[in-house]
Amino acid sequence: MGLRLVRAMRGGGVLGLSGLVVLGAASVAGGCGSSDTNNGFGGGGGDVDGGATDASFLNDDATAQALRIDPQNPVLDVTAPGASLPFKAFLGSAPNPVGAIWTVDVASIGTIDGSGLFKASGTLGGLTRISAQVGNQTASTTLTVRLHIAENPGNVDGATQIKLQGGGTADAGFKWLYPYDKTVFPRGLLAPTLMFAGIAPDAAYVHVTSKGLEYKGFYTGASARVDFAPAIWKTIAQTAGASDPVKVEVTKISGGLVTGPIAETWTIAQGSLKGTVYYNSYSSSLVGGGAQNGAVLRIKPGAANADLLIGGPAQGQCTVCHAVSADGSTLIASHADYVSGASFDLKNNAAPIHEQGSSTFSFGGLYPDGSLLMSNAAFVQPDPNSWSPNVPGQTQGPRASGLYDTKTGAQVAAPGWDGVVSGAVTPAFSPDGKKIAFNHYDSGQGHSLGVMDFAVGTKTFSNLVDFATDPNSFLAWPAFLPDAKWVVYHSDSRSDYATWGAAKADLSIAHLASKTVSKLDALNGYAGGVTYLPYGESEAHLNYEPTMLPVAVGGYYWVVFTSRRKYGNIVADDPQDAQDRKKLWVAAIDINAPGGEVPPHTSAYDASHPAFYLPGQELAAGNMRGFWALDPCKQNGNTCETGDECCSGYCRQTNGADGGTIYACVVPPTGCAQEFEKCTTNADCCGAGASNGYLCLNGHCAKPAPR
Repeated sequence: MGLRLVRAMRGGGVLGLSGLVVLGAASVAGGCGSSDTNNGFGGGGGDVDGGATDASFLNDDATAQALRIDPQNPVLDVTAPGASLPFKAFLGSAPNPVGAIWTVDVASIGTIDGSGLFKASGTLGGLTRISAQVGNQTASTTLTVRLHIAENPGNVDGATQIKLQGGGTADAGFKWLYPYDKTVFPRGLLAPTLMFAGIAPDAAYVHVTSKGLEYKGFYTGASARVDFAPAIWKTIAQTAGASDPVKVEVTKISGGLVTGPIAETWTIAQGSLKGTVYYNSYSSSLVGGGAQNGAVLRIKPGAANADLLIGGPAQGQCTVCHAVSADGSTLIASHADYVSGASFDLKNNAAPIHEQGSSTFSFGGLYPDGSLLMSNAAFVQPDPNSWSPNVPGQTQGPRASGLYDTKTGAQVAAPGWDGVVSGAVTPAFSPDGKKIAFNHYDSGQGHSLGVMDFAVGTKTFSNLVDFATDPNSFLAWPAFLPDAKWVVYHSDSRSDYATWGAAKADLSIAHLASKTVSKLDALNGYAGGVTYLPYGESEAHLNYEPTMLPVAVGGYYWVVFTSRRKYGNIVADDPQDAQDRKKLWVAAIDINAPGGEVPPHTSAYDASHPAFYLPGQELAAGNMRGFWALDPCKQNGNTCETGDECCSGYCRQTNGADGGTIYACVVPPTGCAQEFEKCTTNADCCGAGASNGYLCLNGHCAKPAPR
């Protein structure tokens, strides 16, 4: 079941903020008329027909005149819930307003009543559209709501607050450790912990700004860290627009001396991560100690902790080295002996499907619906201390790769593959099931990646091509982007494609058609050829085992990968092989390049962005090989947030059983498909063909983030 991004706001949902200090009243920028300082929530839904102030002039001549709204494109500064702004509707040049039906498109930002009075929620800022309807005529304008939030969770005294806001240069070692500058964050996760180097602060001042928000917070503590309250982070993330960078400035005071501000800028993807990430974990507190301490865990984005799914002493054995089907239905994994494994039903809480008495399920590649598996090749290992992604410490090989039925464990005849490809290592199917990528050991002895077409109806493979070769690195763990035109993989210094033993690896991306290959520099920790990682080269080149979210959402593709880099000042011990240094990280990848260059991902254009730590992992455990997949789909009538949750492919507003409005899976409606809904070509999607318009990617409509 995987992570994916969903629409940020529905209907009248309002974010709650607790413990905030809101200062002053509302003011309106740009000559927008009077403001209201009423602190109570009020006003009904925006679709109520209000009373006209004076409609006596409405006649045949007037109705032919254009409808207009006043004020146009105003800015409302909000320091308290209920701050308001009146809108009026006019026909042509008539001096008196007319009665209109008023609506607002983002009810979480505020409501508008029948008289045209907009009232801000005080918990969400940003852009919203105000519309008026008179007869058959409509008009609209854009309202920018700019929140001003101040809080003092650290109880910092007033004199110290003044010093902090004045800035200073006392500590040259004061710098960001985490997050990284220019990170793209999705919505829906826990807030990132802000971490810093230098002398520990006595107090810190955090200043966050975007088009719709100014936040001032004062914190104390000697940990050189700042944690936003969940409600504050939610407001920050949901207020920022797609082209609205979030600037974060931090100033500290230590021993009466002030340093800062130091600043970073982040981008917020327009959607919330949800679902489940499945990953291998070693020495997890959920599993317990002993030799059988490896297991498959799962983590819900936004949750504070992961939970145990499969393996560990409770089940009598270590079960790891897993893979998950793209539709979230099936998981396969190896047992501790690496010569047996099993398939599991994720639609039934990981109930066992089939026990396999061989290593054919170890590191296999699952077909998107989980019905088939391409096995990982097995080789004889002459060195008993070496590790192989096949049969470590065993001599079961050699065994050629082959296609298997995950329900029975039986090998399936595969024309075009059988007798053609023998040594396929770390195989992976594309999310549409039409291609398979793998380390083509037959060709490059570990240094090349191959791809083939696959027709599931006949189980036939064809068109074998090597698309990436590196004589100096071992290439493995290919993962298709949702469009199946690109593959992300890791280039490793170790011939067994592992993360330990001082292994050095980075992630690269390859364009299948042109065989264009380039490093994902920003993801790997580089900008302009120089690492931006706070501990320098000592934590560089430690990126392994990528997998991709099967759908493109929130304007980006999303990759989860294993990294042994340091995590701020929380996980900063050495050496790199320390258990706690192995963690899951996530990064955004652009859907397309500025100007629409093809291919977009080249050495001259890095499609990736700096990575962020996946919250909720256990800090002491070693976590790796995160898999993303979609939730098993829902039948019509079930509630949903986006169309990719529905078996029909469509999620629309409908009436609930209690007469209220809900979003539910529905039969395919007429008209164009909205974001996340089902499509076959770009033309099926709303907004297709427009500049930076919607694309059909892996059967779902997605809108690229603006560049």
